[in-house]
Amino acid sequence: MKKLILVMISSALMSGCVSYQRSAAINAIPGVEFQQKNGNEIIKSYEVKKDIGAITKDSLKSCVLSNITNRQVQLTDASKSFSGAYTGNYYNVQTSSNVQGGSVIQAETSNGIIFAGTGEYLTTSMGIKRTVRFTGEIAPSGQQTKFMFSNIQQVQNDSGAISNNGFFDVGSWDAASPESVINVLNEKADSISKCLSKY
Repeated sequence: MKKLILVMISSALMSGCVSYQRSAAINAIPGVEFQQKNGNEIIKSYEVKKDIGAITKDSLKSCVLSNITNRQVQLTDASKSFSGAYTGNYYNVQTSSNVQGGSVIQAETSNGIIFAGTGEYLTTSMGIKRTVRFTGEIAPSGQQTKFMFSNIQQVQNDSGAISNNGFFDVGSWDAASPESVINVLNEKADSISKCLSKY
C-alpha cells in the first residue's frame, strides 16, 4: 500500500495530472519570487530579514557552519521491480544512488557570505520524506540581516516505482509542497539568527 501511495505522489509530481495553479499557502508568504520555466511556475528565490544587530564576518561563518549541512543525499526507487511471468510473484528490486554534497561556505562577499546547504521535511498528507537543497547569502541590510535563498530544489528520497531522477525545481502548486520548502529555509535562517544573537 505504501508503495502504491509513493507511486501516486511521484506521478503527481512528475506528470501532468495535477493542478498547476499557484497554491494559496505559498501565495500568502512574502519574499517569494517566482519564474516561468518549461511552461510551469517555480520558485526562483526567497528573501527574509531578521533583527539581529551588528554581526561580524567571523561570527557569521561560525554560525553558518554550526547550523548548515551539505551532506550526501541517498536516493532510492523500486522502478526495476517486476512480476514473474511464470510464478506471478512480485519481485521488489530496490536501487539507490547518491547525490554528492560539498562545502558549506561557497564564497565571501564584501560584507557577508554565500553558502550551500540541505534540509528535510515530511509531506503533510503522507509523511513522505523530501530533501531540499539551496544556495544562501547572508548580508547586513540597514539595521537588519538579510537572508537570500536561490537555486532552490527538492527531491523525494524514495520515489517508489517511478525512477528517481534526482533534484528538481520547486513548483508553486499544492502537490509540490512549496510552503514546506519555504519552512525549511525559514528554519535555517532562524537557527543562524539565534546563533548570531549570542555574539
